[in-house]
Amino acid sequence: MPRGYGGVGIIWNTNINHLIRPLDDGSEKIQCIELENSVRRILVVSVYLPSNGSKNHQIEYQECIDELHEICQKYISTHHIIIGGDINEDLNAGKPTNQRKEYLKKFINEIELKFDNIGNTFINSKGCECSEIDYFLHNITPDILGKGKSILKCQTNASDHYPISMSINWKHEKLDMNQKNRPKSKIKWDKVDKDLYKAITDKEALKLQESIITDSLESQEVVERMNDILTTASQNSSGNKTVYQSRPKLKVWNSDIKNALKEKRITYNEWQKGGRPNDPANPLTLKKKQGKKEFRKTVRIAVARQLEAEKESIMEARSNNMEDINVNGATYSGDKVIEGFKEHFCTLSTLKEEAFSNPEYHSQVEMEISNICKLVDQETIRPVIENDVRKAISTINRNKSADYHNITIEHFIYAGDNILSALTQLINIIFLEGDIPTILKIGLLSPVFKNKGSKNDALNYRGITILPVESKIIEAIIRDRVQPKVQKVQNPTQRGFTKGSSPMNAALPVEEMYRILPEKSKTVT
Repeated sequence: MPRGYGGVGIIWNTNINHLIRPLDDGSEKIQCIELENSVRRILVVSVYLPSNGSKNHQIEYQECIDELHEICQKYISTHHIIIGGDINEDLNAGKPTNQRKEYLKKFINEIELKFDNIGNTFINSKGCECSEIDYFLHNITPDILGKGKSILKCQTNASDHYPISMSINWKHEKLDMNQKNRPKSKIKWDKVDKDLYKAITDKEALKLQESIITDSLESQEVVERMNDILTTASQNSSGNKTVYQSRPKLKVWNSDIKNALKEKRITYNEWQKGGRPNDPANPLTLKKKQGKKEFRKTVRIAVARQLEAEKESIMEARSNNMEDINVNGATYSGDKVIEGFKEHFCTLSTLKEEAFSNPEYHSQVEMEISNICKLVDQETIRPVIENDVRKAISTINRNKSADYHNITIEHFIYAGDNILSALTQLINIIFLEGDIPTILKIGLLSPVFKNKGSKNDALNYRGITILPVESKIIEAIIRDRVQPKVQKVQNPTQRGFTKGSSPMNAALPVEEMYRILPEKSKTVT
């Protein structure tokens, strides 16, 4: 998080990023974070309280203490509290008192905070240790407190304060860094040795076809083994990028740099043709230096503009970030947001009692489903052939995100004919059993904001799911078989879900009927 006034800030190792949540509480002299703990969460506050060097130091000091008091009151019932930093008052018993110190002690007593006095931490301009103004104020219980306040005297310390430290016994869950939990890299098919990939898939798919026949494999196991063949083959046939020990290239490029580089080369060529004079006062040498100088200046300006643009984009992204999500009256924050979305979409997919509020309608739907199932059972399902599968594969868009199993349509497009045969066998098994295996029902769901309402309300998000590629292929095959029959019996005025049309095409006739019917004294319903 960015530093505040006087260098106020909190830093941490990136290994615990998943356990820390920066808080909006505080100001330029007070910064706060929330630290996840298996027992009780911890509020860590970094402060730099005003010194007594300004005219209004008394008012400024009390305002900062009041701000700390509000923060502590907000979190004291649910968090342990640690306030660390320069409080600009010596809390040793033998030191003179003043209004600032009394106000600070009153705050410490009300919040029931503890602190340690272990020696001077501030060095004056004469190089003398004169006061102890750096503290940790906390309500940490003895079972959590590791080592209390201590002074770290470092030889490289250039500050007029000694650094202080404090340790706690912190219990937390480590982030699982196993390969299975790491993001799966997308296969770059333009870098894949497609001949090798086809050879590997042909060899392994032939074994799979034999197992399907001899071992009577179930569709679930066939899908698992096929996915393993495709992922392993794509990884083994992806060449590693060659590392070149080349000179660093420009990180920015624009028309100004192009013109400056062109001018630099012209002046260099003129200097080279002039016999490469070494005299600094030579016009050709001066011109060459000036061209080089202008080029570097142009590059530096472009780099500075790019950094500024990156900062603005980061700040804009931060302002658009969603730190909390409200689901069914509960608020999920930080890393718990994903659990909130999970609960929200689970609720949407769960059948509610309200669905049975109209028994007559429900029984009608059940009867229609039963009739459809009977009609389907009476039909003989035509076996799928390889041409059907090949045609279905060709209708699916390329360069799309991988599914849950890290498979894309390219895995099938560039695979050998044996994979096509094995996939055909799998689809025929599914059609024969009349059941889709569970592995083909697993999707990757991403919440997408509807661009209306609050971003912190789960109701303003819709889910988009990436289905397994095999499911898309099966869907394409069924669509090609069913669509011609549906188009024959569907209402001719239907516009939605109809190829070559859209609901917008219905706007004109609806608008015309809405205008004409009242003129004929007819009611519009």
